[in-house]
Amino acid sequence: MRRSTTYAGVFIPYLIMSAAYFTGEIDFGSFNQSIFAFNIVEGSLFFVVNQIEELAKFTAGISRLEGFQSKVETISKQKPKTGELLFIPQKPYMLLGSLREQLCYPTEVNKFSDEHLVAVLDEVNLSSLIDRYPNLDIKQDWPRILSLGEQQRLAFARLLLNSPRFAVLDEATSALDIETEKRLYNLLKERELSLISVGHRPSLKDFHENILELNGQGNWKLFTSDKYNFRN
Repeated sequence: MRRSTTYAGVFIPYLIMSAAYFTGEIDFGSFNQSIFAFNIVEGSLFFVVNQIEELAKFTAGISRLEGFQSKVETISKQKPKTGELLFIPQKPYMLLGSLREQLCYPTEVNKFSDEHLVAVLDEVNLSSLIDRYPNLDIKQDWPRILSLGEQQRLAFARLLLNSPRFAVLDEATSALDIETEKRLYNLLKERELSLISVGHRPSLKDFHENILELNGQGNWKLFTSDKYNFRN
């Protein structure tokens, strides 16, 4: 349909103006001006027709975004308030700043005393950092200086300092030995944090009441931890 109207538009102005041209009512210059004016008007009139497919896609995209926004607003009324939930990934976010800023993130740096920060570092087996950098305000390239295991322990120190109601840990102990993992999780349980862990280690089962198993094909099963066995 669109192609037919495009082809027809090429011949229509000639059919209309040819009679006036051959009878001498208009000259060749006026004839060309009329053709040009017709093409402009035609382009404007057929813009919607020529763009109908793109407009349909645009409308569908707007509808999906509207539905997504509605869902987000509904969920936002149920998710925890700002500061009540912290997410700890496998490779924690490291600031380009001081050791104090690393520990306090995302809280204000003046919220905790030096003694409190040092005590938390000791709890997560990072007291060696104080031996190496006794000045908490020294700035270093921490992502390069700290091993992944040290970065993960530092992330647990952040949890202990911020004490959110909920913590999501995504492979947060993958670079740690089992004993260190046990120590860190016990510290969180002592603070009575609600924990959600994503991981493959069977040892994580001891720190959770329920296990959600995903089979990788869109299906899932929910178990109580005492009835779940990890598979190879």
